[in-house]
Amino acid sequence: GPYGGDVTTLALDNNNPNVAYAGLADAGIWKTTDGGQNWAVSSDGLFDDQIQVLKVDPTVGNIVFAGTKIGGLFKSTDGGAYWNHSSSGLTTVNIRSIVFDPSSSQHLYLATDLGLFESLNNGDSWQKVNEDSLSDPDLSVVAYTPNDSTIYVGTNNSGVFKRSTSDTAWVQ
Repeated sequence: GPYGGDVTTLALDNNNPNVAYAGLADAGIWKTTDGGQNWAVSSDGLFDDQIQVLKVDPTVGNIVFAGTKIGGLFKSTDGGAYWNHSSSGLTTVNIRSIVFDPSSSQHLYLATDLGLFESLNNGDSWQKVNEDSLSDPDLSVVAYTPNDSTIYVGTNNSGVFKRSTSDTAWVQ
């Protein structure tokens, strides 16, 4: 498997059980296409090898997102062979968590050190989500429940907050 660093995140391709990605704290992205028997570096195009989170598009397995510590968000549309910077509209480079809306892979959320961001076009552009009543925008994780359209965010200092996508008020 991947050697030379701490594994910080793993991502699986729901469409192909033999494909998996490993993100390392200081050694980029590694990929297996044979169920973990062999691993190869898959970091072409990345200019930050401090990987914090990886997510594979649940419907299109060749689309993969990588959130880094100081380089922002990267997107691959060819199964990790090449990565493009995908941070249009982001005001931070510290990407900590990525979640897809299970009902539409075009809809994603990012938890960052400067708040929550949303994309409606598969990560091509991002806009900040209203956080007027969120007392701590230093987010570590985001989760989304499609059955009632509730977003949950975990902060680094103030606990967990939630809100409905149809509301603007965050509740702790």
